[in-house]
Amino acid sequence: MWQRFDFCSWDGTTLSAGCWTFDESSCHNPGPDPEPATPAFASASGDFLATNARSTPDMGLGWPPLTPGTDTAPIVLIHGLGEHLGRYDSWAAEWSADGYNVLGFDLRGHGLSPGKRGDTRRLEDHVQDILTFLDGVHERLNRPHATTIPVIAHSMGGLLALRAAQQRPGDFLKLLLLAPYFRPAFQPQAWRLMTARMLNRWWPGLTLNVGLRWEQFARDLAVREAIRLDPLSHQRLSVRLALELLANGEALLHSNETLAAKGCILHGDADTINCQAASKDFAQRQAHVSFHTIPGGYHQIHNDSDTRPLVRDLIRGFLAAAD
Repeated sequence: MWQRFDFCSWDGTTLSAGCWTFDESSCHNPGPDPEPATPAFASASGDFLATNARSTPDMGLGWPPLTPGTDTAPIVLIHGLGEHLGRYDSWAAEWSADGYNVLGFDLRGHGLSPGKRGDTRRLEDHVQDILTFLDGVHERLNRPHATTIPVIAHSMGGLLALRAAQQRPGDFLKLLLLAPYFRPAFQPQAWRLMTARMLNRWWPGLTLNVGLRWEQFARDLAVREAIRLDPLSHQRLSVRLALELLANGEALLHSNETLAAKGCILHGDADTINCQAASKDFAQRQAHVSFHTIPGGYHQIHNDSDTRPLVRDLIRGFLAAAD
């Protein structure tokens, strides 16, 4: 189960974060996650973001109960737009059973973290939260920053991870991206872009429903319904964040900067949300990034029953490979 704990981010924002605790019974017969304690991943401004470990008196500063110096390898997970850590329960159980400590936090405006749904003052806030979280993981585990901590990121989380890796290459020696965002799979209408730019001058925090259809996420009806009925999931996106995503995605595609990390991109060829061709183009321009097409894969390649086995094998191979 996810054990929730608090994480103070770079600007004092309290985010909800934590680590996965493997329990065989919860893996085979998952029940509802217990009510989390007050979150505590604090940023420098005093807010807290939600993490995935429950607060207990012996957890010190709120970091998960990980033992420094152990051989258990950590994995840091970064979710996508409108998601939260709870959407990765089954994956966390698998990785934990494989011997990994799975950690992560709910981005601002997502899951159990505070903030307007789908909005942040600037994309850089998310990037700095990721870097601060990694600092805390290194400190808690008493590991040097040069030690590899694999980062797995989905969709918008992939863009955020790449931006963070550009700023601190040494923290991202292994980076696996699932259907990452570089460019939408559709061409935004010119009038919508013009309207968004006008609104950004007067009402940048205005959030709108992105209007994705549930069938775009996955082939499996059960996966679609799980997303639709999840009270912590949403399809909200602010004007300013939408424009920043567009700009940052294009900047990554046109950048001549070489990614220092060993990377792997998995992207379905039936994804109608994020552009698969853009992911492939990015990987082909990078010396250390492999690209794998997931045949027939929708946006949730890691959850659809027909693509999950292939994704599982590719992830395991990537994590097991030498640095």
